[in-house]
Amino acid sequence: MTLDGNRLKLAIEYLKNKGEVYSQKDVAEKMGTTPPNVSSAIKGVESVLTESFLHRFNRAFNYEFNENWLLTGEGEMLKPNQSVGDISNSNVSGVNVSGREIHINPNAYDTLLKIVESNQKTTEKFQEQIDRLITIIEKRTWSNE
Repeated sequence: MTLDGNRLKLAIEYLKNKGEVYSQKDVAEKMGTTPPNVSSAIKGVESVLTESFLHRFNRAFNYEFNENWLLTGEGEMLKPNQSVGDISNSNVSGVNVSGREIHINPNAYDTLLKIVESNQKTTEKFQEQIDRLITIIEKRTWSNE
């Protein structure tokens, strides 16, 4: 298996866009390592970019990333999340799902609202990234004509 520092770089960029970290120093602190180690891992230095390093990285960020993707590049970058529309396996206290009916304890509304708001913010951030990519592509297209 060939580990790739570019995947680590993409994961860190994702965390930066979410506002979870602002620098490699933040990543290093959260992992309990040094900024030079994070930098070396991103560059693909084999003695630093190891399976163990990627496991520690993922653990430091609550296993937000698909470990198979981090290690091999296969699959999606993020671990599959439970969608708001599918709360059948919900761990939200006060939500009871049976068949097609959903019974929500009034105390659970705040928690569900927070989930919806969080998903909305994430969607808005993704849209900003898409808009930036479209702008970059359009600029390159115009410059090549």
